[in-house]
Amino acid sequence: MENIFIIVGLVAVILLAGIGYLKKAIGAIDQTSDSSEEHAAAKAEVVQLRERLSGMEDDLDRVEGERDQLRSELSGLTAEHAQLKIRYQIESEASVEKLRVLEESEKRLVEQFENLANRIFDEKHKKFSTTSKESVENLLKPVKDQLEGFRKKVEDVYDKESKDRTSLFNEISSLK
Repeated sequence: MENIFIIVGLVAVILLAGIGYLKKAIGAIDQTSDSSEEHAAAKAEVVQLRERLSGMEDDLDRVEGERDQLRSELSGLTAEHAQLKIRYQIESEASVEKLRVLEESEKRLVEQFENLANRIFDEKHKKFSTTSKESVENLLKPVKDQLEGFRKKVEDVYDKESKDRTSLFNEISSLK
């Protein structure tokens, strides 16, 4: 963009130099014309130089207008760039904040999942323990009942045998 300003400036300087030269040439021609023929040729040259001067002034006005238009565009683009830069910064900060919130949410979800998994595991463990205990009790109850019955029979037999021995011992003692 700066190159355009440099080029426009150089064109303006060249046009100003040309205008200055033409003005000097017109002044010099006005002062040096002695004869009518020279005077007529000089006047024609002056007219021609004035036309060229007028064209160069028009070119200068056009170039200055383009320069002003380019400056205006540059100013607008600079302002737009500043706005876009601010918007980018705001959006970037918002993105960072969103990312932080997402990471925190993910962390909370992981913790909640772990807590839920542990709670489910504990509940399943308790249920399994209760079910296992009930199953073992149900399996062992008949065995326990049979052992209890066997123990009772053994005690009964022992008691009866003990009574029988005592009775036998008393009879043997009475026979003596």
